Amino acid sequence: MLDKHIALVKGQVAHYESLLDRFPPNHPNYRPGQVEMYRRLLDQHEDLLKYLENQENRPEKGTPQQKLVEPPSVEEDDLSDLPDELLAQLSDRAKKGQTDQLVLIINDRGGTATLDEILIDLFRKYKEIGARNIISNRLYRLNKQGLIRSIEGKKGIYTTA
Repeated sequence: MLDKHIALVKGQVAHYESLLDRFPPNHPNYRPGQVEMYRRLLDQHEDLLKYLENQENRPEKGTPQQKLVEPPSVEEDDLSDLPDELLAQLSDRAKKGQTDQLVLIINDRGGTATLDEILIDLFRKYKEIGARNIISNRLYRLNKQGLIRSIEGKKGIYTTA
């Protein structure tokens, strides 16, 4: 049943994206207030879509809940003291927190950064121009892996603390 709801919300996201594309600022029927409303509705539908997709991945009722994994502490995250033989045995996920550019950027900013700051630092440090939606998706995946987390009630702000 959740699949039907997800499909409906995806259709609405596509609809609002097409409306935003159809009325650029130079269009004769451009209305700033209406475009802002479309943008707000698009953001709300995208948030709803993420929520529904997360609900779809949750275990069914009656199955044991998985224990929430706490993000690793700073000591656990530091792999510099490990020998090469052990590092070769570790999974990529275990090593990713140390090498992921986005995690390093957030850490360099004191442990908290906005999406705009991340995009700026990504260019300044790595000469990489990141598309906003692609970087946002990478941050979302890092959040799911427990390497970063988004700040509750704040959109586009991430922390490693």
